[in-house]
Amino acid sequence: MIKKRLKTNKKVILLLIFVIIMPAVAAIPTKRIDVVVFHADTCGACRMMAEFLDDISQEYPTMVVQVYDVKTEEGKKVYDLFKEVYELDINKYPVPIVFIGKDYFRGFSNLTMKMMEEKLKGCYRRGCTIGITQEQDLIIIMDSTPTPQMSVARILIPFVVAAGVFSCLNPYTAEIVPQVKTWKSSLFFAAYIITSFLLCSALFNIIYLLDAYVYLRLPFVALAVLLGVLSVISVKVNFLRVPASFKNSMDQLICDHSGLSLFSLGIGTCLLSLIYTCGMYLLVIYRMLFYSLTDRLMHFALFNVGLTLILLIFYVKKPEKNNVFFITVGIGSCIIGILYWMVW
Repeated sequence: MIKKRLKTNKKVILLLIFVIIMPAVAAIPTKRIDVVVFHADTCGACRMMAEFLDDISQEYPTMVVQVYDVKTEEGKKVYDLFKEVYELDINKYPVPIVFIGKDYFRGFSNLTMKMMEEKLKGCYRRGCTIGITQEQDLIIIMDSTPTPQMSVARILIPFVVAAGVFSCLNPYTAEIVPQVKTWKSSLFFAAYIITSFLLCSALFNIIYLLDAYVYLRLPFVALAVLLGVLSVISVKVNFLRVPASFKNSMDQLICDHSGLSLFSLGIGTCLLSLIYTCGMYLLVIYRMLFYSLTDRLMHFALFNVGLTLILLIFYVKKPEKNNVFFITVGIGSCIIGILYWMVW
């Protein structure tokens, strides 16, 4: 009798366990998540992306990662197919780029990681599949999740304009601009802005090549902050100063007052200002690394709008104290570097 009761109690307990556990088991998502990654072995940011995906895959057991090397013919072929299907305006094969469902994520930054995490949460509940035919000529996408929207992306334009403003608020520009008040001064301004724009374009190509081998985000942020600190200290200690030989050459151009001299002066002023501003230039350019040509040119133009605004202010009103610009450009460089690190 006692044995029979024990058997009955065991059945009841097992039934209760079954009733409690089954809903929980049924609630576990089993939807597949396809993640397609394009990378290159020599890309520093790609290695960071691989580590991130490896870590986060522990949270999403249904996540399947497909990796393509863009240095192979197969990788390039599939990349071209994805560019066509996703209607991407991208030249060549910048990496890393990750496709999850109907959305894609370029580069590697804090913003990219946050947006990918948001996307994966939605995919875990509903599923996000990317099917590539064996012939690699067709992609089938099944994804009903919303595209992640991060409000921090909206500060990009103010960030770029602010970088331009701070870049121009340097002691050398503040010293030179008030001395070019002639009817030919427009040549100086044109040369300054053209040089800045061409400098952005030239540095972009260099950074694009370097990024294939080194993850540049930390070095560029560190450089911007370091130059900012040195600029502030330069009020008392001669750390960041334009060499006397260069200043003498520029003074001769000012005295000459010819159109060619003023144009050359604009070029020289922009380049010599890099002693204080190259950290901010590099961060702006690095932020544009994975943008289309149109978007990149637009943001470079906005950067130069900030420069032009300050140039005009200096032209209208001569600064009283030059030392204040060591502090201004220094603090600005630190702010731009720290903001970049926190957001992107």
